[in-house]
Amino acid sequence: MLGIIGFVLTVGIIVVIHEWGHYIVARMAGVKILAFSFGFGKVLLKRTDKRGCEWRLSMWPLGGYVKMLDTAEKEDLLKEGKTFSEADWANAFDCKSVWRRFAVVFAGPAMNLILAALIYAALAMLGTYEPSGKMGVPPAGTQAYELRIDAGDSVTRVADVSVKTRNAVRMEFLNHMGEADVPTTVTTEGGVPRTVRFDLSAFHGDGQTDPLEYLGLMPYTQAVVVAEVIKGGAAEAAGLARGDTVLTLDGKPVTGVQSMITAIRAKTGKTLEMRVKNPEGVERTVVTEVRPENVNGQTIGRIGASLGSVGDFVFEHAGPVDALGIGVVKVWDTIRLTVNSVAGMLSGNVSVKSISGPVAIGDMAGQTLQYGFVPYVLFLALISISIGVLNLLPVPVLDGGHLMFYLYEMVTGRKPAPQVAEWGQKIGVFLLLLLMVLAVGNDITRLFGLN
Repeated sequence: MLGIIGFVLTVGIIVVIHEWGHYIVARMAGVKILAFSFGFGKVLLKRTDKRGCEWRLSMWPLGGYVKMLDTAEKEDLLKEGKTFSEADWANAFDCKSVWRRFAVVFAGPAMNLILAALIYAALAMLGTYEPSGKMGVPPAGTQAYELRIDAGDSVTRVADVSVKTRNAVRMEFLNHMGEADVPTTVTTEGGVPRTVRFDLSAFHGDGQTDPLEYLGLMPYTQAVVVAEVIKGGAAEAAGLARGDTVLTLDGKPVTGVQSMITAIRAKTGKTLEMRVKNPEGVERTVVTEVRPENVNGQTIGRIGASLGSVGDFVFEHAGPVDALGIGVVKVWDTIRLTVNSVAGMLSGNVSVKSISGPVAIGDMAGQTLQYGFVPYVLFLALISISIGVLNLLPVPVLDGGHLMFYLYEMVTGRKPAPQVAEWGQKIGVFLLLLLMVLAVGNDITRLFGLN
């Protein structure tokens, strides 16, 4: 249920923001706007403003739409008994200059990117702790182990990009997946840098494998703490509390978050004895169930708590101007990753299994909602960027396809031939259907564990 709520909320926010971008720039361009709807389907409530725009609240809350006057729909509107003045028809969308039409269409994806930048900027102003680029003990047999990276070493540069946080390291490796030689600067705790080279030629990003764990770059941890206890979960029933430090599991010392997750999953359907210490230093023993849950088609054990670690963190805090800069940089980094991923799929370097459909998005939205406001808005920013970038792809029926035709019109001084536009629409619909089938197919394979 939470997954459905998360999906509806996420899609609703992102689509309404997208359509709001079209609306506000269309109004600035003098386009006659007929309606703006929150949701789709049967209209539940409506009100017409002084400009003649009908504001609607519709039954299905999956986003919304903006409807502009267009001469191509003149006959249909007349059949419906709707009449407009000559001044209105002069302000129809298709009667505006190509520059104004371009601006109106571009504003939708742009608003998605602006939303993400504002989210990142707001979080930067509030201040957030992020794991640093310091690494833990690499598992034997991994590339990090073979390259003799020690616990406490920090990754400070990937290729030509300087990095400070673990997430920044991850983003840069994702930008180089499929490459056989990725130069990486590793700095010891004593401040001595050296360059190592990672091989990502066999890593194609299936959407489930963390590139850092694939390379053996494990998180640096000194102790595992309970970051959040999920309401109604096994951990809450057992008496586990936020801020508890986990000392032992079934009598064995805890060495890190990943080892604890592995131990929990090994006890799926059974009970687990945990020795914990609260923030006041009082130790106690709790016994929790490890409940089986279906996640992307796999049954895994969970206790209903999110785990953190007392490790090496970077506190990021900025004033308004610097925060906006941080927001723009993070959006640009994510755009770069999205474009590289699409290019990688076309070249075969990136697996198409990384494409997620509505089921996976709903599942991720539900999970982030469980973990709190900040994880959810970070997820919202990521999806907003993805929608914005994908809408800018030069595929007819998407905003990017319209922009491609407008660029042609700017260069040649004439609109594309009707046959070209018609065939472009057909090709665009086919490509979108293909993408939807692929995304839903990936969701099904994850859901039933077929991959």
